[in-house]
Amino acid sequence: MRERGEFLDEYLSHNSIDCLHINFPDPWSKKAKRKHRILSTEYLTKMHPFFRSEGKLCFKTDHLEYFQTVTGILNKLNSYTIDQYTEDLHQSKYATGNILTEFEMLFKSKGNPPIGYLRAKALREK
Repeated sequence: MRERGEFLDEYLSHNSIDCLHINFPDPWSKKAKRKHRILSTEYLTKMHPFFRSEGKLCFKTDHLEYFQTVTGILNKLNSYTIDQYTEDLHQSKYATGNILTEFEMLFKSKGNPPIGYLRAKALREK
């Protein structure tokens, strides 16, 4: 499906996501525009019921400030736990299983800047 991420909840039912990949979203770098970032506390809270038990969120970005912000948000939420994390995907143990996106191929051709990658599990109450 190709759709804006903030509208996914309109198309999916609860307990329907095994893995959600968010690759290189617009980082909205300027401080005044950061409120437009897709990965926020509100969005992750809204999307949590859509994950199946042990569903995963995978996130990649070349914007390390955004990556660190998302990491902080996930660490504060009790509904997710980060089980894979690196601030330099292509130099990490996770590079082997990584499928390159068009952006990553472009980055590699320009000297391979570091790409942050994390995978977080959506936790369910027991």
